[in-house]
Amino acid sequence: MRVLFLTVVLCFAVFTCSNPILQQNTKAERGILDLRLYDFQKNPSVRLDGEWEFYWREWCYAKRQAPAQLCKTKPGFIQVPGAWNSYKYRGKPIGGRGYATYKLSILVKDVPKFVSIKLPSISSAYTLWINGKKIGGVGNPGRSLQQESIAYNTEIYPLQDFVRKEEAQSNHTITLILQVSNFRHRIGGIQHSILLGEHIKVFQRFLTNEIIDYFLFGAILIMGLYHLGLYSLRQKDTSTLWFGIFCLLIVIRIVLTGERYLEKVFPGSSSFFLFIEYINLLSLPVVFASFLQILYPKDFARVYLRWIQAIYLLFCTLVLAMPSFYYTQLIYLIQSYILLCGLYATVVLSKAFKNRRTGAKLFLFGWCCLFLTIINDIFYHQLIIHTTNLVSFGLFIFIFSQAWVLSMLFASTFRKVEELTENLELKVLQRTEELKKEKNKSDSLLLNILPEEIVSELKEKGSTKPVLYDSVSVIFTDFKGFTNIAEKLSPRELVKELDACFGQFDKIIERSNLEKLKTIGDSYMCAGGIPKANKTHAVDCVLAALEIQNFMNTMKQLKQQQGLEYWEIRLGIHSGPLVAGVIGEKKFAYDVWGDTVNTASRMESSGTPGKINISGFTYGIVKELFACEYRGKVNAKNKGEVDMYYVKQIKAEYSLEGGGRTPNNSFWRLYKILQT
Repeated sequence: MRVLFLTVVLCFAVFTCSNPILQQNTKAERGILDLRLYDFQKNPSVRLDGEWEFYWREWCYAKRQAPAQLCKTKPGFIQVPGAWNSYKYRGKPIGGRGYATYKLSILVKDVPKFVSIKLPSISSAYTLWINGKKIGGVGNPGRSLQQESIAYNTEIYPLQDFVRKEEAQSNHTITLILQVSNFRHRIGGIQHSILLGEHIKVFQRFLTNEIIDYFLFGAILIMGLYHLGLYSLRQKDTSTLWFGIFCLLIVIRIVLTGERYLEKVFPGSSSFFLFIEYINLLSLPVVFASFLQILYPKDFARVYLRWIQAIYLLFCTLVLAMPSFYYTQLIYLIQSYILLCGLYATVVLSKAFKNRRTGAKLFLFGWCCLFLTIINDIFYHQLIIHTTNLVSFGLFIFIFSQAWVLSMLFASTFRKVEELTENLELKVLQRTEELKKEKNKSDSLLLNILPEEIVSELKEKGSTKPVLYDSVSVIFTDFKGFTNIAEKLSPRELVKELDACFGQFDKIIERSNLEKLKTIGDSYMCAGGIPKANKTHAVDCVLAALEIQNFMNTMKQLKQQQGLEYWEIRLGIHSGPLVAGVIGEKKFAYDVWGDTVNTASRMESSGTPGKINISGFTYGIVKELFACEYRGKVNAKNKGEVDMYYVKQIKAEYSLEGGGRTPNNSFWRLYKILQT
């Protein structure tokens, strides 16, 4: 099991290393991608994603003399990567068939040296122009089915060979034009990201993908031939035959998809390879189902195998009878068929595991890995996610789990000797797990009472020391008319109402990075900047107060509509120094002391129901982000006259659509500055 686990981890590490995170500083907007601040030598490849200019049913030819007037009509804009099927032209979706021109203007500081562009396979043919030069293409795009010849290759083009240095230096623009046509596939357009980067890095990425594909090709091919060899030696066991065929089908799929190696070896055969790809895809579930039914006949009902085979024959007949544009439309049904077969296979393996069939546990593990990669591939080809084909990697894990099961059968004679030791180890593990669960329960209860930092200190030292904080913000809340309404409610109803309100308050302050301190009757107290000090505590408190205010206003409206009495809330906030720590020996309580706490309480009691009352000191911290109303100097009990302000809302320029409730990106940029 350790060998299998280490193999899986190693393969996963190799795969992830082959797919470095692409540096994406910006996205194209309205046909322009600004890369003037992008350093191609320091950063990996950049995706040319975003809004491209789009000219439906029009070929645009690059002209050096007038690069801004490449097309006759006004452009539309389309997202790349993505299919053009749902793009609306004259109010109607254009569908998959047709031809169009994509255009992107890339702003650069200078002519990049040793930079290349990598184009994925594009349905179904394209021609690429850069700054007026036709630099290549795949297939032959046309205005009709007869004019088009298709291909699905991936290609890398060195950019510096096609950009005039004096031209790019004069206008700092590289113009990309892609003339794309599709009359044979269900999806048209640029479905995957186009990469731009230093030639060595782009080529290394391409080469690494090839190495991994070749590695998987070789490993899976060897395992397939190995199982076919086992069948030739012992033909009674037909499970090895079906599994060997399954491996060979995956090997064929590796060279048909991804970098599409067969397309490069046999150019001009794209239509045939597309047909083979679909037949291959349909064959995988029926072959695997046959293998699984033989392996676990008591758990796999033969009637389901017959249904799978019947549906397979139906789909194959349709693919054989229809042109590619129509049979590619069946992909949704085919993928649903594959998912249903996969779900049933999961049920079968779960039954086999439950019934303790030989090797079922490892088979279930390997199958789950494979099934997850199948789901990934389906989402990838539906353009829901932008990853890559992973089913061959999942099969690699699955094959090794199968190989491990075979080795388990060979080693079964040693199992009895090891049973006593294994049982003892299992009991130790179970007891250890039980102790861990009990420890987690006690830790969870403790974290409900004290902050995590205080809990860690108590565990390490057995006690905590009070801490003086230079700057903290404290919130007090109180309900107006609580006593009058409480007298009309039963104890159960009263607690239920308070719990509903305070439960929402707890969620709000947790999102706002605040620490709940305590509740006293209908009063609620929390603070920001403790136990972990920060510089945004005042802003966090005001945001939380606005959210609490909004929640209570919503509750008020609902109560009014039902003709019920409602509570209105007063909120007070003050910022300043205080002392925080744990008091008590048997029942711990995390609390705060100091004049800041008393002043915050006065802010609440001196406030108005439904409004947020803050001190002048807090106002000085948050005034840049929030619109406030000065109340003047208000007499506070035992404090004398204190400057007070009502918080109205977030300033319009820092809120979404100027609504004053939800922060926008500008707000969070200033917020990050406050954190430093």
